[in-house]
Amino acid sequence: EEWSLKSLHRKLLMSATFQQGSFAREHALQTDSDCRLLWRFPPRRLAAEALRDSILTASGKLNRKMYGPGFPFFEKPSSAFEKKKPLTEFDEDGWRRMIYGKKIRLEHVGVFGVFDCPDASQMAPSRSRSTTAVQALSLLNSQFVNRQAAFLASDISNRHDGLPEQVKLAVFRTLCRPAKPSELKILNGIATEQGLSQVCRILLNLNEFVFID
Repeated sequence: EEWSLKSLHRKLLMSATFQQGSFAREHALQTDSDCRLLWRFPPRRLAAEALRDSILTASGKLNRKMYGPGFPFFEKPSSAFEKKKPLTEFDEDGWRRMIYGKKIRLEHVGVFGVFDCPDASQMAPSRSRSTTAVQALSLLNSQFVNRQAAFLASDISNRHDGLPEQVKLAVFRTLCRPAKPSELKILNGIATEQGLSQVCRILLNLNEFVFID
């Protein structure tokens, strides 16, 4: 009998199990804390590639060009024996999806290496998904993330006048939802004191941005 893989995918994606939220119920946690019975959607962190692409999408800098040569993560060495130096800034070509990035064996790709992104010397049929303090610190202090936060703030400033409206748009661009009044009160204060770029930096570092919930 003929069958369709697309039809199978549609059946899975439209199922009640797949569309469950991540809301935790106390009695269910006590019975099945690992969610082996699929009673909710377990929150999980974005993979390194998806996280980088999401940051570029939010800032408006994602280059959607497909195919062709990839982009480098490291500076061009003067000799084959020189230690590889990670690029600190990327141009438009380096803002393509991370799948087009050229990896080098035994070298991690900048800040996203700590997000369980394996180097090119490893086979990773099943990638680990850890949560560590180093990830949060690396993302907060990353030159790449801070630069993208500045791009996001600049783009929003060019589109809207008035700090409150700019903060609302920043929340919507990063978290894909309207900002709550309590959030606006805090973020407006930060924007007034430290600028819209710092608000964008905070939003790109939130668990709500980094995790699928």
